[in-house]
Amino acid sequence: MKFRINWLSSCVSELTNSIPGFGNLNDSEKEKLIIQKFLLSDVKLSSVGMLPENVTTLHLVHLPGPYVLQVNKIDNINCQGYTFRV
Repeated sequence: MKFRINWLSSCVSELTNSIPGFGNLNDSEKEKLIIQKFLLSDVKLSSVGMLPENVTTLHLVHLPGPYVLQVNKIDNINCQGYTFRV
């Protein structure tokens, strides 16, 4: 996962201002807090795309490694005309 540098800078600044002693935490503790913020963020704003450019044309292909994906919309195909938004 690659964070956008402007998002990461903003995140660290916000954590520094909101958590007393954030600057004194070890890297592992800081990383946990940043990941928590990331999980609540809009992936388009916080990270750089990692899927292959031609992903929409791939079929039955194994993509090695973990990927972070964001669900923007869920359609219930069993119930016409009703859309869940996430």
